[in-house]
Amino acid sequence: MSKDAYYFSHDSNARYDPKILAMRAVYGMEGYGRYWCLIEILRDEDGYKLEKTKHLFDALAMQMQCERNAAHEFVDACINEFGLLREDDEYIWSDSLINRMENKDKKSEKARKAAQKRWQKSSNDAGSMHSECERNADAMQTHSKRNALKERKVKESKEKEKHATRAGACEAAASSELESESVKFFVQNFGSMNPNDADLIADWEIALSTELVIAAMKLVISKGSRSIKFIDKVCRDWQKAGVTSLEEAQELERRHSPHQPRDGNIVPIGKKKQEEYKQKYGF
Repeated sequence: MSKDAYYFSHDSNARYDPKILAMRAVYGMEGYGRYWCLIEILRDEDGYKLEKTKHLFDALAMQMQCERNAAHEFVDACINEFGLLREDDEYIWSDSLINRMENKDKKSEKARKAAQKRWQKSSNDAGSMHSECERNADAMQTHSKRNALKERKVKESKEKEKHATRAGACEAAASSELESESVKFFVQNFGSMNPNDADLIADWEIALSTELVIAAMKLVISKGSRSIKFIDKVCRDWQKAGVTSLEEAQELERRHSPHQPRDGNIVPIGKKKQEEYKQKYGF
């Protein structure tokens, strides 16, 4: 997902929604296009609401490639006839979009805070170890250079071991705080996660499902890769193909030609290793 674009969930069977069917019966597929144009515009607005300004319908007409009156009539019909949009004296909005985005925003924020907390704990532990080493070095200056060097080496070895234990405990504690099983799986199998990666995984959990996102990561591992871009590519392909279950994803991958590898940081592996990955991860 491009960093310059903003994500929102869109059901693949939205065209069969009774309200949308009623709108299509009157406005056809042109109306369907206008409706999703409106939803995309609302997605970019603060609070996902469109303010009623003097030239609002001029701007909407330009976006929907129609006359101002036609744009005004269409929006009014979506509000008053089909129940697809709502309005008050100041704004126009979609309850469905707001509900979806609130769910996404909450999930993304939890993942982002957990990732930042993990980084902060790791940084604090590193700083604490550094301070302890400095204090130990000052204390050992009273001894001879030979003894100080020997004791410092022993201290440093113990501190490194202690720091590794603390860091592992912090990592496990931070991971346990994450509600997203997909994020947990990523940290355990791909290593550290930055806020952008957390956002991407959270987005795909909403667009597909937790089960499918974890399956996508397992597929990437089975290909010998640890690339977040590869995970994104697999999820995009599955969404485009309309995949909604693990069985459909597995069937799609079985039909995928081995002579047309996906994009990604793929490390070639032997047939024996491929068979092991297939048995372990199901692809």
